[in-house]
Amino acid sequence: MINTNHKYQSFLNARVVLNFIFFFVIFSIILLGNQLYLVLSKSLNTGIYLTEVMPLIFMKYIRDLPFTISLSFCLALTYTLQKLYKLSELIILFNAGIGDKKLYQMISPVIIFTTLITLFFSTHFSPLAIKSINNIKENASSRPEYIFFKEGVFQNFQNKKIIFFSPIIESKDENQIMKDVFVLSKEDGRLILADSAKKIFNETTGSVYLSLFDGKIYQNLEQSIDSFNTNITTFNKFDLLLFDPSSVDTELKPLTFESMSLFKLIDSNESRSIIEFFYRFSVPLALLIISLMSIQLSRVNPRSTKNFSIGYVLLGYISYYNILLNYREIKDVETSQAFLYFLAPHILFGLIIYIIHSLRK
Repeated sequence: MINTNHKYQSFLNARVVLNFIFFFVIFSIILLGNQLYLVLSKSLNTGIYLTEVMPLIFMKYIRDLPFTISLSFCLALTYTLQKLYKLSELIILFNAGIGDKKLYQMISPVIIFTTLITLFFSTHFSPLAIKSINNIKENASSRPEYIFFKEGVFQNFQNKKIIFFSPIIESKDENQIMKDVFVLSKEDGRLILADSAKKIFNETTGSVYLSLFDGKIYQNLEQSIDSFNTNITTFNKFDLLLFDPSSVDTELKPLTFESMSLFKLIDSNESRSIIEFFYRFSVPLALLIISLMSIQLSRVNPRSTKNFSIGYVLLGYISYYNILLNYREIKDVETSQAFLYFLAPHILFGLIIYIIHSLRK
């Protein structure tokens, strides 16, 4: 009998793992597709380079992995048990004396393993991913607005030392072609008028140039009262450096609470750091509790044609996770209060599971 239970335990855990892989792949594809759309749509307005798009998508995927793993596992567990109930396999086991407690013990190895993975990502990899995301966004925000020229708008760059204007801007082969270009440099009193211009980006150095074609340079404008004292130079092509990455202030900015390591959160005395510390342990703890809920909700009548177990578990998990997100936004609380707020959602869903178990019984 012991050997039979061990074999069925292995079979049950294997079925849960296979279904978990299925749900995990589906959610990963959805998540990556959604992030690809969001990042690409925002990159045009936020100054993110094309070479940074894929790393940013990957970091956002890593950031959301605790949620993806735990949700995929809870749905896989519910689906597996529900199907076994439909096939009457678990009903036979229950008639043989195996109850909910024994069933949970049989599935506990895969539950504990998945919880540890979720805990590891929640406490370590997700903060590192958030840190990388913030760095990419900060680097993009430090790049001047002129990287994406706007038609018919006066734009300032280099701390308002240079003014750019073009009434006609066309996009061609991922480049911007400007017509009737006006460039005023306040630093050296130089006015440049050109028939056309093209933006050039050096992917190696990250520098941005403006290649001006068929124009004139008016020098020493601010020192001249009349145009007779102004030096005028005609050119066929003139390259103007607009942006040099080495000139950007690279001073490290303070870490956000979401990107801090556990040790830094412990060393910090701020209430937000305490909230963040407890939140990172809430996600794996929620996985354990929702697993109990999955066992209760997956019990169905084999003869019934209607079953909403997966829908109930999905609704419960989303509600659970939203409560945790709201908990994460709490500000200015004491340590004792933060701990009580941390326990509240877990106690609430524990009571819900107890009520479901009582009704089922």
